[in-house]
Amino acid sequence: GIVSNIPSLERLQMEVEAIGLSNFFSVLIAAGAIGVAKPDTLIFETAAKAIGESPREVLFVGDDPWRDYHGALRAGMKALLIDRRGVFKHLDGVCRISSLAHVPAMVA
Repeated sequence: GIVSNIPSLERLQMEVEAIGLSNFFSVLIAAGAIGVAKPDTLIFETAAKAIGESPREVLFVGDDPWRDYHGALRAGMKALLIDRRGVFKHLDGVCRISSLAHVPAMVA
């Protein structure tokens, strides 16, 4: 699924469709649609519920250390920080990847 701080579900659907990913994600969560944004734990809990899993069974991958990574951890999820340009090397204890291609190896 996709969790975004975007203001409306319709806009998120349009953006996902525009980049050709609509067939890959059955769950889209827009902050504007539920009334809270990342890093609020409710948005992560809503996403877990939407995919039928408890938060502890979910791996959340995001590109913002505070909103995505720490928000997901606070909600009880596992988390990966995608750091394509290596700008978050200074963050100790953060599980980072440089590409989405590395996700399968992290869950194996």
